[in-house]
Formats: sequence, structure tokens, C-alpha cells
Amino acid sequence: MTNETITECLVVDGDRQGEVWLKVEAGIGSNFEFYERDGKRRIEEPHRKEYLGTKILLDDKEYFVCSEGDLSGIDVISKIKSVSPPLKPIN
Repeated sequence: MTNETITECLVVDGDRQGEVWLKVEAGIGSNFEFYERDGKRRIEEPHRKEYLGTKILLDDKEYFVCSEGDLSGIDVISKIKSVSPPLKPIN
């Protein structure tokens, strides 16, 4: 039996900006995959696009965001607050 971890992730820039994905990890240190928020379909990125994952602290809770590059110049806090339904913090 695996110890699966699921974390919501907000994409904060690029073509998929504003999407919320589920990061599904089979165990500590294992590979992970991204799924649409409803969990029904795996995210397939063309050309092996890479995203930078970052934890953001807001109101004493940590949130996970992904970006295609540097977060400077991006109002990440307002993007997290604008997600509906609200983004779930990291467990």
C-alpha cells in the first residue's frame, strides 16, 4: 500500500495561469504527476514544459504554487486569494 499525498497547486503564470492542479505523489521522494482539480484527467504538457513549485505562506498556512519562471513581478498572494473554490493549504 502506498502513502499517497495530494496537494492542490495554483499555476500563477503562462498559458495555464489560474488553473488549479492536483499534485499526486505516491510516497516521500517518489515521482509525482499533476491532475485536473477534479482528479479525472492527468495534465499533459507539450514539449516537456517545466514548472517551478514554490510554497507560499499566507495567514499562517502554506500554499503550493507553480510557475514557468521567476515569481518576481507576480502578485501571488492576490492570485491565491482569488481562487474559487478556495485553494486548499498544504496539509
